[in-house]
Amino acid sequence: MEKVRKILNVSAVIMPVLALILIIAESIFNCELLIGSFNDNTLCLIIFSISAVFLLISTLLAIKLKSSKDTITNSVTRFVSIIIIVLFTFFRFYDSKERRYYEFTSPDGKYTAVAEEWVEEYSDGYSNGVVILYEKKNTLFVTEKDLFINLNGQLPISSGDYTIEWEENIMSFTAEKQNNEYETIRIEF
Repeated sequence: MEKVRKILNVSAVIMPVLALILIIAESIFNCELLIGSFNDNTLCLIIFSISAVFLLISTLLAIKLKSSKDTITNSVTRFVSIIIIVLFTFFRFYDSKERRYYEFTSPDGKYTAVAEEWVEEYSDGYSNGVVILYEKKNTLFVTEKDLFINLNGQLPISSGDYTIEWEENIMSFTAEKQNNEYETIRIEF
């Protein structure tokens, strides 16, 4: 049981560090992690939650074993770590919105675009439909290419009110901007 507790302690420390490295790497390399519909926020939430559970189980095991090696300092450290993880998770996801992801592949299969779509709501009652277009670099990472905002608060992809056209390595995304006024965004891959 003591070995299990130690493994849980080490895992609980390593996992958030890996998540923080992921967050830093994304900002340095200007890319985002996207695995299916799991974006970096969801993945970090899962990692931090598992880490907090590991710390809690480790603390409970230490209490059950009445380990002499487990000092008050270790217990306080685990408790503070759980609090930090919970607070970090809360602030990271406080502004989290329900996001939907769509993939668009060129007819020749060489290029793939990913669209991230959500509604941005404001305190004055207005809302915008937001679409961020990414280039899919590989199975895990995407790079932001352009931003589209619908001023009516509509989600053009979800509602089917958009068109995609491909010309070799260029994708044209057209959707309603506001009151039957359409905008086209051209992305070169």
